[in-house]
Amino acid sequence: DLLRTIRTQVIMRTIGPYTKIRLVKISKSLNGIPVEDVESLLVSLILDGKLNGRIDQVGGVLVKQAQGAADTGPASSDKNAGKQVDVGSVESRNTASIQRLVRALEHLTDAVANVGPKTSSFQQL
Repeated sequence: DLLRTIRTQVIMRTIGPYTKIRLVKISKSLNGIPVEDVESLLVSLILDGKLNGRIDQVGGVLVKQAQGAADTGPASSDKNAGKQVDVGSVESRNTASIQRLVRALEHLTDAVANVGPKTSSFQQL
Protein backbone atom coordinates (compact mmCIF):
# COMPACT_ATOMS: atom_id res chain seq x y z
CA ASP A 1 0.00 0.00 0.00
CA LEU A 2 1.05 3.61 -0.56
CA LEU A 3 1.66 4.57 3.08
CA ARG A 4 3.91 1.55 3.63
CA THR A 5 5.87 2.37 0.46
CA ILE A 6 6.39 5.97 1.53
CA ARG A 7 7.43 4.93 5.03
CA THR A 8 9.87 2.40 3.58
CA GLN A 9 11.44 5.09 1.39
CA VAL A 10 11.77 7.46 4.37
CA ILE A 11 13.35 4.67 6.44
CA MET A 12 15.90 3.87 3.73
CA ARG A 13 16.78 7.57 3.39
CA THR A 14 17.01 8.02 7.18
CA ILE A 15 19.23 5.01 7.87
CA GLY A 16 21.43 5.55 4.80
CA PRO A 17 24.51 7.13 6.40
CA TYR A 18 24.43 5.11 9.63
CA THR A 19 25.70 1.68 10.66
CA LYS A 20 23.69 1.88 13.90
CA ILE A 21 20.57 3.93 14.48
CA ARG A 22 17.99 3.99 17.27
CA LEU A 23 14.48 2.90 16.35
CA VAL A 24 13.19 6.00 18.16
CA LYS A 25 15.13 8.21 15.72
CA ILE A 26 13.59 6.37 12.78
CA SER A 27 10.19 6.75 14.42
CA LYS A 28 10.70 10.51 14.71
CA SER A 29 11.65 10.74 11.03
CA LEU A 30 8.29 9.09 10.31
CA ASN A 31 6.32 11.72 12.24
CA GLY A 32 6.40 9.79 15.49
CA ILE A 33 4.78 6.51 14.46
CA PRO A 34 5.05 3.82 17.16
CA VAL A 35 8.42 2.09 17.45
CA GLU A 36 6.60 -1.24 17.04
CA ASP A 37 5.49 -0.12 13.55
CA VAL A 38 9.06 0.91 12.71
CA GLU A 39 10.28 -2.49 13.86
CA SER A 40 7.67 -4.23 11.71
CA LEU A 41 8.72 -2.24 8.64
CA LEU A 42 12.39 -3.00 9.30
CA VAL A 43 11.68 -6.72 9.71
CA SER A 44 9.92 -6.71 6.33
CA LEU A 45 12.87 -4.95 4.70
CA ILE A 46 15.34 -7.41 6.21
CA LEU A 47 13.32 -10.48 5.26
CA ASP A 48 12.77 -9.13 1.73
CA GLY A 49 16.53 -8.73 1.35
CA LYS A 50 16.27 -4.96 0.89
CA LEU A 51 18.18 -4.25 4.10
CA ASN A 52 21.20 -6.12 5.39
CA GLY A 53 21.13 -5.80 9.15
CA ARG A 54 19.61 -6.91 12.40
CA ILE A 55 17.42 -5.39 15.08
CA ASP A 56 18.61 -5.25 18.68
CA GLN A 57 15.20 -5.27 20.35
CA VAL A 58 16.59 -4.88 23.85
CA GLY A 59 18.67 -1.84 22.92
CA GLY A 60 16.12 -0.50 20.44
CA VAL A 61 18.77 -0.24 17.72
CA LEU A 62 19.03 -1.19 14.07
CA VAL A 63 22.52 -2.49 13.26
CA LYS A 64 23.27 -2.36 9.54
CA GLN A 65 25.86 -4.66 8.05
CA ALA A 66 28.07 -4.01 5.05
CA GLN A 67 26.66 -5.34 1.80
CA GLY A 68 29.65 -7.67 1.40
CA ALA A 69 29.36 -9.04 4.94
CA ALA A 70 28.76 -12.72 5.53
CA ASP A 71 25.14 -13.77 5.84
CA THR A 72 24.01 -13.75 9.45
CA GLY A 73 20.51 -14.99 8.95
CA PRO A 74 17.87 -16.02 6.48
CA ALA A 75 17.15 -13.58 3.67
CA SER A 76 19.85 -11.17 4.84
CA SER A 77 21.19 -10.81 1.31
CA ASP A 78 19.90 -10.92 -2.25
CA LYS A 79 20.98 -14.53 -2.76
CA ASN A 80 18.68 -15.55 0.11
CA ALA A 81 15.73 -13.44 -1.06
CA GLY A 82 12.67 -15.56 -1.58
CA LYS A 83 13.87 -18.41 0.62
CA GLN A 84 11.80 -19.50 3.57
CA VAL A 85 12.76 -18.13 6.97
CA ASP A 86 14.17 -20.72 9.36
CA VAL A 87 11.63 -20.28 12.14
CA GLY A 88 13.49 -22.69 14.41
CA SER A 89 16.60 -20.51 14.26
CA VAL A 90 14.58 -17.38 15.03
CA GLU A 91 12.81 -19.15 17.89
CA SER A 92 16.08 -20.38 19.39
CA ARG A 93 17.57 -16.86 19.27
CA ASN A 94 14.42 -15.44 20.86
CA THR A 95 14.45 -18.15 23.52
CA ALA A 96 18.10 -17.45 24.32
CA SER A 97 17.35 -13.72 24.58
CA ILE A 98 14.40 -14.36 26.89
CA GLN A 99 16.51 -16.63 29.07
CA ARG A 100 19.21 -13.93 29.37
CA LEU A 101 16.55 -11.39 30.31
CA VAL A 102 15.07 -13.73 32.93
CA ARG A 103 18.52 -14.28 34.48
CA ALA A 104 19.15 -10.54 34.52
CA LEU A 105 15.76 -9.92 36.11
CA GLU A 106 16.39 -12.58 38.76
CA HIS A 107 19.78 -11.01 39.52
CA LEU A 108 18.17 -7.58 39.81
CA THR A 109 15.38 -8.93 42.02
CA ASP A 110 17.94 -10.55 44.34
CA ALA A 111 19.96 -7.33 44.49
CA VAL A 112 16.88 -5.28 45.38
CA ALA A 113 15.78 -7.83 48.00
CA ASN A 114 19.22 -7.67 49.65
CA VAL A 115 19.10 -3.88 49.95
CA GLY A 116 16.15 -3.95 52.33
CA PRO A 117 14.20 -0.96 53.63
CA LYS A 118 16.22 2.17 54.42
CA THR A 119 13.81 3.69 56.92
CA SER A 120 11.38 2.48 59.51
CA SER A 121 8.44 3.97 57.55
CA PHE A 122 8.61 1.01 55.17
CA GLN A 123 8.23 -1.41 58.06
CA GLN A 124 5.00 0.26 59.16
CA LEU A 125 3.30 -0.39 55.82
